[in-house]
Amino acid sequence: MLRLHFKNSNRNPIWANKASMTLGSAPDCDVVLDKDQPQALATLETSSTQTLLKPAPGIPVKVNGQAVPESGVAIQAGDTITHAALVLQVVDPLASANAMKASVEKLTGATIASKSRTGNPGSSPWTLVGKGGLLQGKRYPLAGTLVFGRDSSADIVIAGTHLSRKHVELSVKAGAIAVKDLNSSNGTFINGKRVSEGFLKNGDELMLDTLKFRVEGPSDDKDKTVVASAINIPNPIRNPDEINWKTKPTSRGNNYKTSVMDAAQKEVKPSPLPWIIGAAVVAAIGIAAAVFLL
Repeated sequence: MLRLHFKNSNRNPIWANKASMTLGSAPDCDVVLDKDQPQALATLETSSTQTLLKPAPGIPVKVNGQAVPESGVAIQAGDTITHAALVLQVVDPLASANAMKASVEKLTGATIASKSRTGNPGSSPWTLVGKGGLLQGKRYPLAGTLVFGRDSSADIVIAGTHLSRKHVELSVKAGAIAVKDLNSSNGTFINGKRVSEGFLKNGDELMLDTLKFRVEGPSDDKDKTVVASAINIPNPIRNPDEINWKTKPTSRGNNYKTSVMDAAQKEVKPSPLPWIIGAAVVAAIGIAAAVFLL
């Protein structure tokens, strides 16, 4: 999809996102130019293979310095469209991204895999798809930050609707689309709820006034069921009071407390040896005293 940049103005770029777009100073044009420009300057006709620039009858429009015939000329990235003080630069963001990708691959020797949802190299993983009415089935790829509105300065222009001139700003973030209502008159809604700010994910519904869109984007990996690997947990140490003994509880061999207490008593039972030695000493003293008296 081509985009037109105003070279000598601070106006936002224009996306050639409609089958037919009119450029001129008339208020009903898809792209409303400054008042010093003709009311009808030219028409952009976009198909699946090309974008054709057709000047209005009698209006001198040039592409790369060459006059454009009334039958029109196909424009491409890098072209410059001029009329009087108006200078438009034709840009193809997708081609620029692909060229950068090819340059990096050539320098590094590594292949950069596309992460697009459809598998087309470099295509945006996020798209708004129109639901109902004239927008049914229309697709609006999302990349970077885009403003939706009915004014020609918006990135995505939906003319002839009740949208505000600049209705809402959509920004591609990691894993979601950030939504910011630009103080619109008729509101921005996510899944039926009016919001001033919010986030869109795959499958959500965005409504701008009465215009509805379905969000198509990368699936949320967090929704997937994750099975953890089994781990070995040691058996807990059981409380001896909670053990169901198979033999009679009075059995000394199965009675934990009795066994422990017996062992403890055996460990702390005093030895008789000191008493024997003491008795022997007393007896010896007694014998010695008797001999002395004799």
